Amino acid sequence: MALTQLKSSWHRLTWQEASGAVGDLGTFLPFLVGLATQKHLDVGTSLIFSGSYNIITGLLFDIPMPVQPMKSIAAIALTDGQNINLPQIMAAGIAVATVVLFLGVTRLLPHCIRLTPSASIWGLQLGLGLSLASKGLKLMVYENSSLQVRPWLGTDGLLVGLAAGIFVVCTAYHSQQPSHGTCGAEPAGEPAVWQSLGASAESASQHSTTLYSRPAEAHQTHSGGIPAALLLVTAGLALSALKSPQTVLGLSMGPSPLRLVHITAADWQQGVLRAAIPQLPLTCLNSVIAVCALSDELFPQRPMSPTHVALSVGTMNLVGCWFGALPTCHGAGGLAGQYKFGARSGMAVIMLGAGKVLLGLTFGASLLDLLVHFPGSLLGVMLAVSGLELAGAGYRKDCDETAVLLVTASATLTFASTAIGFVAGLVVFALMHVRSWFSQVRWSYLFRRPEGRFVQQSDEL
Repeated sequence: MALTQLKSSWHRLTWQEASGAVGDLGTFLPFLVGLATQKHLDVGTSLIFSGSYNIITGLLFDIPMPVQPMKSIAAIALTDGQNINLPQIMAAGIAVATVVLFLGVTRLLPHCIRLTPSASIWGLQLGLGLSLASKGLKLMVYENSSLQVRPWLGTDGLLVGLAAGIFVVCTAYHSQQPSHGTCGAEPAGEPAVWQSLGASAESASQHSTTLYSRPAEAHQTHSGGIPAALLLVTAGLALSALKSPQTVLGLSMGPSPLRLVHITAADWQQGVLRAAIPQLPLTCLNSVIAVCALSDELFPQRPMSPTHVALSVGTMNLVGCWFGALPTCHGAGGLAGQYKFGARSGMAVIMLGAGKVLLGLTFGASLLDLLVHFPGSLLGVMLAVSGLELAGAGYRKDCDETAVLLVTASATLTFASTAIGFVAGLVVFALMHVRSWFSQVRWSYLFRRPEGRFVQQSDEL
């Protein structure tokens, strides 16, 4: 089956797919390099495993399904200093994977999704997108967390980022505007929930209602045929070599040795409490619910099952984390970025995965010395574009539940938490419906006689 899928996808091997394949590196590389330098994560092992995930998901889903770091776990590990170590990071990834796999096997996620207001999903997309765009712009302008502005000149200066931004605007954006739906677009008699994902994994393919009409097949010719992201990554590697030529000469041949990570009981406790619990809502909401929503919008002819996505996230981490690979998941931001830069099928991530595996097997952990010099200004541009694409997918101009959308997006952006944003949106959604129900009941009793006939207001005066 996989061989047949690979053969059928071979004709999609284009420069645009290659460009879209690297469209998510603005998210992947910073976390990979940060964890490798601060927590001794093995770059070669992580590339081999994440590349294998790319190949498998590309064959199974036939869309540019991204493989991203678990951002909350990575962020906590990078900001907590010595308080969390590599075994605890792996324990957190395994714990999250176990819960998500359980939700997938028991098919509980589709039932939860049926109760999710569509405005909350759009708000999550908008908030996450703006958050990614903000991080990308900061990475493009500032050198580090101390907000020190980059110099204008140099291999990683402001001029490099500015030139990259102008290049992306001229190549990756076009004047045609997609038509957006509204929050009230569901069929009459249906609740305002996520119609496109259905009641179960088996019925997901039967739902053709989409949240955002922008089929990928209508945009096969994209951006004048210029592979923007591929050119940016190529330029970044060239600038890395120019900045530190000795790192190229210092690359060693051969993969990293594969070792099992020893996780103690204390590591399990700290990993679950400090990193897994904050990551779990983000994985369920962004890596399963939001990515399925965006996929259904971009590829309506290839509907995604949330159950299958949950199984994918759970399986790949239950395998890779035991060997010290980067904890990974799928994500709406990565899908948006790869789509924006040209990816339209699973061939994009298959190419990306093959490249990762090849690099991991050839150079192993020695690649870190080269990647650490990759221009942050270029990564910032790519991350900002990915964020804006995701935010655009969540933006709705005419929405019956605008308050839910905006509160969800604002809380997600303000508190940097999809869980808080999601809960805030649900609270507003519930209050709006309680108010509507109370208003209907009040007026119904006010203008009815005991026998149930309506009366004029003058009769009661």
